[in-house]
Formats: sequence, C-alpha cells, structure tokens
Amino acid sequence: MPLEISLLIMAAACIVFVITVLIAMRLFMLRLHVLTEKTIELQRDLNQLTQDCSKLLQTTDHTVKEIGEAVSTVNYVVGAAKGMGQSLEQTAGVMKKISGLLSQRAAQYAEQERDKRQLEDMMQWAELAMSAWQLWQTGRQKNKQPERRE
Repeated sequence: MPLEISLLIMAAACIVFVITVLIAMRLFMLRLHVLTEKTIELQRDLNQLTQDCSKLLQTTDHTVKEIGEAVSTVNYVVGAAKGMGQSLEQTAGVMKKISGLLSQRAAQYAEQERDKRQLEDMMQWAELAMSAWQLWQTGRQKNKQPERRE
C-alpha cells in the first residue's frame, strides 16, 4: 500500500505538474499573443511614422527648392540693384564732370564778361577823359582868344 500511495502521490504530482505546465504554457501563450499584438501595433506605428517622415521629407524638399528659387530671385534682384548702383555711380561721375566743366565755363564766361565790362568801363573813362580834355582845350582856347584881341 505504501507503494500504491507513493504511485498515487507521484501520479497526483505529475498531474499537478502537467496542469501547472499547461497553465504556465497557457499564460506564456497569452503573453506571447499580447506581445505579438503589441509588436504588430508597433509595426503599424512605425509604418505610419515612416510615411509621415516621408511626407515631411517631401515637404521639406519642396520647401528647400522654393527657398532656393527665392534665393536665386533675390540674387538676381541684388545683381540688378548692384548694376543699377554702378550705373548710378557712373552717371554721378559723369554729372560731376559735366558740372565741373559747366562751372569752369561759367567762371570763364564770367571772367570774359568782367574783362569786357572792364574794357567797356576803360573805354568810357577814356572817352570821358578825351571829352574832358577836349572841353578843357576848347575852354583854354576860348580863354586865349579874347586875350589876343586886346
């Protein structure tokens, strides 16, 4: 009987062991199933994140291209403004030369006019002096003529 009890205990222990292993396997399977679902969910999230990153990269690429085009346009405008600045600088230089020449010509003209005016003044003074001298001579001759009569 002790053998039968031992066998019965061993059989009970085996049954408990098998039930425990089955329960553990079942829990393991449930955890494996949950882990698989989480992995699938994670994979979906990763796929969504990859798609979002791809869209973001496309948008960024498009934005960078637009910025490049804007920079090219700005460079063109800056180049044009630089060209205009150089043209204005050249125009200012030419205008400075022209104004210098005009000032020089005006000064020459003013000097010529002053010289003409001085010459005219000198001629008028000479005429006045001649007239005065003639009047003095005439007056002197008139004064001398009555003295001879006497």
